[in-house]
Amino acid sequence: HIAQAWPPDAYGWSTIEVSFASLDAARNRILAFGCGVEVCKPLALRKSVLDFATQIVALYHDQIIDSPTTKS
Repeated sequence: HIAQAWPPDAYGWSTIEVSFASLDAARNRILAFGCGVEVCKPLALRKSVLDFATQIVALYHDQIIDSPTTKS
């Protein structure tokens, strides 16, 4: 649930403080927003989101690069 919210900054971004039952629950919810959300803290959650996002990029990158339709 949202614990605290601040008004949008000059770029239209709002900072909110949200609590989750676990790091896994937080990561799963955050990844669903794609690039529409950025984790500021805790660092462990930031790193976990980065790790999962990196794995997703690698999966799709490898599929596209290795696809027979993309090779000459």
